[in-house]
Amino acid sequence: MRTTLCGRVGDWIDALGQDAGRVLAVDEPAVVRAAAVHALAAPLTAFWRVDVPPLSALTLTGRSGRWNLRLAAAASSG
Repeated sequence: MRTTLCGRVGDWIDALGQDAGRVLAVDEPAVVRAAAVHALAAPLTAFWRVDVPPLSALTLTGRSGRWNLRLAAAASSG
């Protein structure tokens, strides 16, 4: 499952064209983990080492082959 998910997410990210502009994806933690692993070109074993708290935000900038990753703190509930 992890290998398939990381492959699908990585393929989707890499398929975004130069003219894609801003793309927003609201997703579950597993997809956010897969995106982070792909952006960092980390080994699949890193998948479970990425902790994704509820309501956190991951921003990827750059282009296929050279992604920059920015994590935002989880939104406060109170």
